[in-house]
Amino acid sequence: MMATKIDLAEEDKIYYTAKTKPQMVEFFEIPYLTIEGKGEPAGKMFTEAVQALYPFAYGIKSICKKSGKDFAVAKLEGLWWVKSNKPPLEVPRQEWYWKLLIRLPDFVTSEITEKARVEVMKKKKVDLLKDILFEKITEGKCIQVLHIGPYATEPGTIVEMRKMMELNNFVENGLHHEIYLSDPRFKDMLGWGFILWLIGYVLGIILFSFVPVSVVGWIIMPVGIAITLWVLLKKIKADSLQYYALLAFIWVLIAVVFDYFFIVQAFV
Repeated sequence: MMATKIDLAEEDKIYYTAKTKPQMVEFFEIPYLTIEGKGEPAGKMFTEAVQALYPFAYGIKSICKKSGKDFAVAKLEGLWWVKSNKPPLEVPRQEWYWKLLIRLPDFVTSEITEKARVEVMKKKKVDLLKDILFEKITEGKCIQVLHIGPYATEPGTIVEMRKMMELNNFVENGLHHEIYLSDPRFKDMLGWGFILWLIGYVLGIILFSFVPVSVVGWIIMPVGIAITLWVLLKKIKADSLQYYALLAFIWVLIAVVFDYFFIVQAFV
């Protein structure tokens, strides 16, 4: 049976394509896979929750596809809150609470979800799979906006949303809801990635511009990467190290290849 594949991002553009200026929207009952936790974005618990949520979603997709109803697994989303009287941004990130979500098509049921749980747990020994729930959430009227940029600038976007609420005499009665159009674990790390790339690029120009020292360059470059990783290990939380290290390696590799083909060859 040929499965008909749906893409929720295409079917519900209002939900996934916000404007850069706040606007009011309304959402009715929507099914999700959910898992709750506590801690900062990209922290250990957050990362483990994501790593459990996606295999579960793909397990549901596999079951639905066999019955002729395929779908594209949706973007990661998150509901955020704090248990404090302080403004959320004044609360340490380690004290933030979250519920991660992956939206599901309307035809997915709790029965399908439980069947997928059993199948996925046979393949993956991940304890958090048992904590994932099938939930239907009705958010009602919301203020929605597209935030472009790192999380460090997000407070300014939230201020604009609150201004619209005040102008329309709205009262906040729900949780802060984010839809991640890009991987939230990488978003704040691109600055570090660029710095590491720049270091690698400058080293590449110096080391590979002259043929006699090109061999030395190939020896020094791995040493430079090792030193960079050591610095990251001392300066950055271990939970995030793997992402910075990956970015560093990619950017340095690009610099090496670029310099070899476009600079070294020019001197041969």
